[in-house]
Amino acid sequence: MKINGTIILILVLLLSFAYILSSFPYYSSALFLLLIFFGILGVYVFNLYLKTKDVSFLLFIFLIGGIALQKRNFTYIKIGPIFITEFIMILLLLFIFTKLSISQNHIIIKGYHSNILAKFLVAYFMIGLIYLLGDLLSLDEVTLFECLRNFSLVYYSLFSLIVYFIFKTFTLEKIDKFFFTILLMNSLAGTVVIFMYIFNLETFIPKDGGIIGGPASLISAFASLISFHYIVSKENNKLIYIFLLLANSLFTFLSGHRSAYLALIIGLIVYLLLTRKIKIAVLLPLFISMFIVSLILLKQSQVLAESVIRIFGNIEELIYNKLSDPNAYWRYLYWNNVIQEVVSKPWGIGFDYSLSKLAPWEVWAERPSEIEFRSSVRLDPHNSYIAILARVGFVGFTVFVLIFAYYILFTYKMLRRLNNERKGYAILNLACFIAVATFAGFNVTLEGPYHGIFFWIFIGIGMAIYSQSNTK
Repeated sequence: MKINGTIILILVLLLSFAYILSSFPYYSSALFLLLIFFGILGVYVFNLYLKTKDVSFLLFIFLIGGIALQKRNFTYIKIGPIFITEFIMILLLLFIFTKLSISQNHIIIKGYHSNILAKFLVAYFMIGLIYLLGDLLSLDEVTLFECLRNFSLVYYSLFSLIVYFIFKTFTLEKIDKFFFTILLMNSLAGTVVIFMYIFNLETFIPKDGGIIGGPASLISAFASLISFHYIVSKENNKLIYIFLLLANSLFTFLSGHRSAYLALIIGLIVYLLLTRKIKIAVLLPLFISMFIVSLILLKQSQVLAESVIRIFGNIEELIYNKLSDPNAYWRYLYWNNVIQEVVSKPWGIGFDYSLSKLAPWEVWAERPSEIEFRSSVRLDPHNSYIAILARVGFVGFTVFVLIFAYYILFTYKMLRRLNNERKGYAILNLACFIAVATFAGFNVTLEGPYHGIFFWIFIGIGMAIYSQSNTK
């Protein structure tokens, strides 16, 4: 489906303006940077439109680029009562249904394994929908809005099928543009945040730890894996990608988010194991040396020393204190409380239930400010898998595990059938999937758009790659 490029440009500018309006008050410097950010994103997306003429791909890249630039803040943009992620998701579904209704091709999902995985995805969505309908008929504990937000654990799975259809007419250029958008936008945003911090213009600096902030940590891990893949696979500009690898790994570290460290490390290990290229390991000592030198320089900086020392303290707590860290201990008790609740209700507790009732508030008894902060934000148990088990019970959770396991197994099996370039992107896609899957084990991840949709997007891209494995 094609659409006039001027309309798309106007849409991008209107959404940018909506974001700025929704984000006041801002200092003049921050407002100026917002205009620059969305000007760059608008030009980038419009340029893609001129090359692809594919409005579905364009809207998808606009969503990905916005998240990579502004993370959680971007997903707070509203079109009326509908948030930007859901608005674009609805548009993409309409485009897909329209294309399917006029298509002469009756084979909707190509490829044996992709077809089976699609059936699992539909089953998971239908089970969740049954729970939702039951909750809506007897809604009494949470608001309608909160109930639908809880349902995001299920309905974000639609992104797997949406992305499959976007990349159904598979080209390596589309896959590359998706990954490059994450790398480019996150590198830009991270660099700006660092400079804002150095010059003491902290409008952009999150208050929830680190310099870069938690919401950016996982996106920075993706960008690190992407830049590492480009170092391995691209013939040109290797020095640029080495710099981007160093920068995005530093952004991950400066987030102070231990789950992101773990996600990046495990994702990189998966990439190295599947590529089976010994020469790749030669890059690691050089990179680690450059990284250590950067950290030493940061520790010597009077401007950044306090934050860097705090982050080093977080790492020491992870290694030496483990569950004695109140935050880790709080999560451990929270998980235990939710699991006990599920054992007593194995069919699941649905979406009309506030899991925060099971949170161990007593852990923060001596820190009332922490209780005030945590009670003001979404407080699912910081483990998306436990949250899914709680919401849809053992039946729904079993279907989710089948999706997860089947995707991993058929991906590993199908890798041998791909040519070198296609195989490289498939491995990168799997490494990023493992990274977000790791992150989801310790955070409210699959419940939110700025992290959660990537879990399902990587599944959809994998389905598109393998359903076209016999074509160039």
